[in-house]
Amino acid sequence: PAGEVKNVLNTKTVDIAQKYPLLSYRSWPATHFISANILYFTDIKTESLIKYMPIFWMILFILITFSTGKRFKLSNNRSFIMSIIVISSFWSFHYYYGPQSLAYLLYISSFMMIAGFNKHIKGIIVTLLIFMVAVMTHMLTSVALILSFISSSRLLINKNRAKFIMTILLIFAIWYVYIAPTMFNIGAKEFVKQMTSADISSFTSAGKYDDGSLLSRQITHYARISYLGIYALLMVVSIIIYATGRIKEKENMLIFKTSFYWMIGTLTLLMFKYGNVSEMEDRIYILSLIPMAMILVSSFK
Repeated sequence: PAGEVKNVLNTKTVDIAQKYPLLSYRSWPATHFISANILYFTDIKTESLIKYMPIFWMILFILITFSTGKRFKLSNNRSFIMSIIVISSFWSFHYYYGPQSLAYLLYISSFMMIAGFNKHIKGIIVTLLIFMVAVMTHMLTSVALILSFISSSRLLINKNRAKFIMTILLIFAIWYVYIAPTMFNIGAKEFVKQMTSADISSFTSAGKYDDGSLLSRQITHYARISYLGIYALLMVVSIIIYATGRIKEKENMLIFKTSFYWMIGTLTLLMFKYGNVSEMEDRIYILSLIPMAMILVSSFK
């Protein structure tokens, strides 16, 4: 997106004869708007923006993760441990400059804001603003947020729960149906296609690593399966700990339940499929990282 924005700023026009630039603009308009403002007002070179984005992304990622623990009233040590768990498990490298990486920061910021959701109207307003930006930035991430909000809404909202859910659905519908329908049309068609040809084993498939692929990519594939197995085992153990009443502290119980129901909403994305083999499962994994880490720190002392 940054490169395409630079081209538009230089030429002062969009080449309508080429399909990709128009598709990119219609799919991720907010990212292009952000890119245009950064490049125009700061006079930063596109190459520098792309080069240093991973550093700033990682700093923001760590700050948001640590702040999430603090908002849930974890101690500094437990917030630090939670941050270490998440950052050491984030092998998919979504720190490049693009819609997906920006939307992921908005996603974890939304999860951070659900702490004390009922107590302060300011928190609800900020959460809705973050959600609006996420909707304009990346469709899949906003769908994940909707599903997670719906799944955990019983714990998050005491009053006017239906109004909150209807508000976020309305924001999503206005943007993708009336303002930027291109990605919605593509997503709807892909959803119907994939629902008729579901493959629950695609995460473990090595189909995207053809003969001759780099060894590092093959190592990544089997490492990601190992991470999935480890987290699945830890989640089962955590559920057993909760079910047997070993979590005594009220705060830890609330953290466990909130994170668990939020993660259930994210897992609903398994009904969707798109892109390369295992791409959706990879997205679900990284979206579930912070909720899973919160479940772990609330279950184990």
